Amino acid sequence: MLAKLKMVLCSAVTVAALTMGQATAQPADVDPEGTVTMAWAGPLASLDPHVVPGLADQIYLFLMYDRLTNADSNVVIQPMLAKSWAFGDGGRTLTLQLRDDAKFHDGTPFNAEAVKANLERAKTVEGSTVKNVLASIESIDVVGEFEVRLNLAPGQGGDLPAVLASTAGAMISPKAIAEKRDLRTNPGDAGSGAYMPKTVTPGEGVVYVKAPVDYWDKEAGLLKQFEVKFVTQAAARLNGVRAGQFDLAQILGTDMGPAKQLAASGTIGAYDSTTSNVQSLLLRASRPSLENAKIRQAVAHAIDREAISQAVFGGNCLVTDQPLVSTHWAYNKDLAGFSSYDPEKAAALVKESGVASPTFDIVFAPGSSWEPQANIIQGMLTKVGIDAKLVPMPQQDGFTAFRNGQLDAFQYVVPATVDPSIMVNSLLTGGYNLAPADVKDKILEMAKLGTDPSQSTEQRASTYRELFKMAAENVWLYPICASKAVWAHKKNVVGVDKAGWYFASLPDFRSIYVSK
Repeated sequence: MLAKLKMVLCSAVTVAALTMGQATAQPADVDPEGTVTMAWAGPLASLDPHVVPGLADQIYLFLMYDRLTNADSNVVIQPMLAKSWAFGDGGRTLTLQLRDDAKFHDGTPFNAEAVKANLERAKTVEGSTVKNVLASIESIDVVGEFEVRLNLAPGQGGDLPAVLASTAGAMISPKAIAEKRDLRTNPGDAGSGAYMPKTVTPGEGVVYVKAPVDYWDKEAGLLKQFEVKFVTQAAARLNGVRAGQFDLAQILGTDMGPAKQLAASGTIGAYDSTTSNVQSLLLRASRPSLENAKIRQAVAHAIDREAISQAVFGGNCLVTDQPLVSTHWAYNKDLAGFSSYDPEKAAALVKESGVASPTFDIVFAPGSSWEPQANIIQGMLTKVGIDAKLVPMPQQDGFTAFRNGQLDAFQYVVPATVDPSIMVNSLLTGGYNLAPADVKDKILEMAKLGTDPSQSTEQRASTYRELFKMAAENVWLYPICASKAVWAHKKNVVGVDKAGWYFASLPDFRSIYVSK
């Protein structure tokens, strides 16, 4: 896998062109009236791919927006609306060859002008959450109807083939862009993917119908209707599949065992996947209650990760010291065991801090797997002399408030991404913006080096290892464990095992269908 990833992402000057294979064809056993209702653990926040608070929304977005590239479950970058791509001019350009048979839901043809309009919007639209990962693009030239050239800032853009597989590379109808349509809750026919939203209920879910145009990929968009519903509890999601209420559901933690037992009995189907999503405690070092580094370091040694994995996830969560798991090409093996459980050391650090009666708030979403994590952490911190006050808050409210710098700590998850550059932006330099002001310039410079097209894979990896070492030493975030998941489904739902993006637990289900 790594050899392929290196070839695709990190060639010094040129990324090998990837070409499309044979024309696709619809499977013979598709039920054209088939519908799927999926229970998902994340609430809908936005259907605007360029203004999306969290990566969890991706599972909603990928159904209605195609991207320029795609990523399979091995994090190998694949063609999508871009058939091939190559760096040129010593790494100063990235040229994309585009499909000539794609249309937006409103009938507008997809072409190079559409790519230009989308990338310019993604970089400039108010509230853009993807502009930082596209900052390496200085300008965009339409070379031909189906050829576009991205002109890059010197030493930047090496991560773009991967970045364009995320929502940063999602394609919106130029007509909707020109109309300045609010896509967050009412995208209408602005999409480019296999499905179009019919009913959007913020915080709850979306009902999609098959795209109203002749879709270019005959192996996708095979359902008459696809509904994604937000259901907080994994047990409720599993019971819903068992009872026939849901056709597909994500199952996590202690409920994975019962899901596997049901599959073994032949009652349901189940696809067992591993992810790179890391359960984490995010700490705002700029807050008065957490600005003392020794208090944050005490937190890191007071928490028993393995105990949390066993108690909350039934052991179905791999303990880790960093937001990259051990199979990732930028994983820092020197951080293994770096902040090991040592309550005596934690108590000593509290005393060394000079802070009398240290206390801070931990915000969590009630009813989620983050609630028991927060409760366990509170007890562990109490034992070393830190008073953690638990603050239940609806997930989206807590997420937004923490991103806005209004909270001390947030019990959440660090989602996996197609390239560490996206994670660095999300965690340190943008998004959560966890890097304190006094080191921000240094981290921005390192982040820039990590995207240099002239850097080899190992050179890029070295940069990211150093960045996450800084995060671990300063405890700007505290990784706990990487989640595993089972996708439970009715036995007539086909293709669950072939969806991409399982590494992020955000599979793209555009190609699943119901068999006759």
